[in-house]
Amino acid sequence: MPFSVHSRLALIPSLIGSTIHILPAHALPHLSSQPPRPLLSQAIFYTTPISRSPGYRPSAPFFSPADRWLPINLPVHQLRTRPLTLWATYYYVYQARPAVNGLPLLDPTGQPLTPMLSVRDWCYAALQGTVQVTDARGLTTTYNFAGRGDDPQTDCSPFFASLSATVADKVSRVRFTPAAGKYGRGAKGVELVPYRTIAVDPNLIPFGSVLYIPQARGQVITLPSGQRVVHDGYFYAADTGSAIVDNHIDIFLGTNSQNPFPFVTSKSDGEFEAYLVEDAAITQALQGLHQPIPR
Repeated sequence: MPFSVHSRLALIPSLIGSTIHILPAHALPHLSSQPPRPLLSQAIFYTTPISRSPGYRPSAPFFSPADRWLPINLPVHQLRTRPLTLWATYYYVYQARPAVNGLPLLDPTGQPLTPMLSVRDWCYAALQGTVQVTDARGLTTTYNFAGRGDDPQTDCSPFFASLSATVADKVSRVRFTPAAGKYGRGAKGVELVPYRTIAVDPNLIPFGSVLYIPQARGQVITLPSGQRVVHDGYFYAADTGSAIVDNHIDIFLGTNSQNPFPFVTSKSDGEFEAYLVEDAAITQALQGLHQPIPR
């Protein structure tokens, strides 16, 4: 998509290997003789390459469109919203290495996809739904949830005491497929985006919705690139899960297994206030980050 300084959305899906920075519109008056249309934050974007710290070995591919951070600075009181009371858990891309003894990930036909993983790694991969497996050569491949088999491949209940027997059985029957995207596919075939994607019950929060969580605004997060940014509170509904029912949402953290959000307690009584946002520009901006990826 060509970049226009007058674009309100400034999605720029082709900027691979770059960090999106944000400048006040008046800082670049030479770009246009007319003032730009209102942008999401009354700003214009420019790019610089991402720096790599010494010794850093990222997973392949190094940079994905889902790694971009697009700040949204519109105050929610200026938008049309619908209030919700929710509670949240979090999920992430589990990272595993081959084991001497264990289980392989299986595809939907029951054929092995990977070297042996430990039973613990297998179960955590199945619970999260996406896993990156790094082989002995240092090559990393991402695998995504691809349904369930008829019979359990193992018993995962000893690792997840809080799961019901029904959910533990579902976890134990998960099958996988190689993922085209760095972080795997969401429920509607789009790439998961760290700190933006949420898994929802579509009966309450339709896929493609924007959710604003006031308690997330101002929280410092560390992106997979190592860049630290301040969260603006906006999330995008692009995934679901068997345990995501009613007012329960699941926030995707990329490869970070540590939850940075204090309001995410992983307990049903840890409720907080959120808002469904009805704004075409914000919706299209976050939709632009969630690029469709093939199976």
